[in-house]
Order: sequence, then structure tokens, then C-alpha cells
Amino acid sequence: MATSDAMLMGRTTYEEWADYWPKQDPKENQVAGFMNGAPKFVVSTALEGPLGWQNSTLIEGDVPEEIDKLKRQKGRDITISGSGSLVRSLIGDGLINELRLMVYPVILGSGKRLFEQTAERKALELVESIFAVKHNARSFGTLHTLAQDAVRSKGPISLHTALKRSPRALSTSPTGSPTTEA
Repeated sequence: MATSDAMLMGRTTYEEWADYWPKQDPKENQVAGFMNGAPKFVVSTALEGPLGWQNSTLIEGDVPEEIDKLKRQKGRDITISGSGSLVRSLIGDGLINELRLMVYPVILGSGKRLFEQTAERKALELVESIFAVKHNARSFGTLHTLAQDAVRSKGPISLHTALKRSPRALSTSPTGSPTTEA
């Protein structure tokens, strides 16, 4: 999230995070400052506005058009963490610029798939791969940044997905970043 200044999420992620993050003290958890302070855009047909979590805006109507409008605004990346259904939809609409996937050496055996069966094959370019995470002195993870050539050339969204926006001066954020299992 260090490259973003806004978040995009679906209803389930919003409800879980809106219940958790406002209760966190930013002095004890520096991620809380970003999570609570950043603009949050929520895609849902079930929620009704206004939303209770500070700086949260409900996106209604033509979602791809509204997301495209967000992307055209000046700013840093718009990050999506979790929200798999939303990500799949935005990939189909050609609105995702980069996928930043955290991969851990664990076989879960079941769970939701990020990439469901699709008639259209999408070629991705490996932009970066970083040995990133160590948990409990045993488990290690890697962060892979993938991009679609056609979408990447259109400019900035980021899974911990990024939607890219019109560029402006970048500054680093002191926050960490939540992960998404692929």
C-alpha cells in the first residue's frame, strides 16, 4: 500500500474491515492510520449509503464507468486487497493494471480461486518477484507483480491489486500492506 493513496473494496471486505480497523490505535498499529484515513471506495449492491467508516464512499450505478473515472483522477495507485469477485470483474473489464500476489508455501486444500475458468486467455508479464515474507521463522513468501501489456500501457489500478491513476508526486507511506492469497 506504500504506492497507494486510496482503497477499492467489495462489500464483504468493507464489512470486515469497517468492524476491525476503526478500533485499532494508530500509535500501536501504524497500518491503522492509513486504513482509517485513506479514501475508501466500496462496490456493493447490498449496502446503502452513507457508509459508517470514515472516508468511505459507496460506488453505485455503472461500476466500470465509475472505476474508470476514479482512475482518471490525479493521485497515486488505488489498491484492492481481497475482494476476489470484484477483482475478477475488473480484470474482465480491463481495468486492473497490476496484480501483486503474495504466495506462501502452504497448501490449503480448498478455498476460493482468484482466477476462475474463463473463455479468454490473458497473458501476464512478470514485472517483479521479491522474496518478501518470513513468518514464525519457518514460512516464507514471495511477492509477484504481474501486468497485462495492453492494460499497463493505458496507465495506472493495483490486487492487492492496483488501479493506477494519473501521476502526481509520489511519497512513501509508513504503512505495511495486507496480503491476498492467490
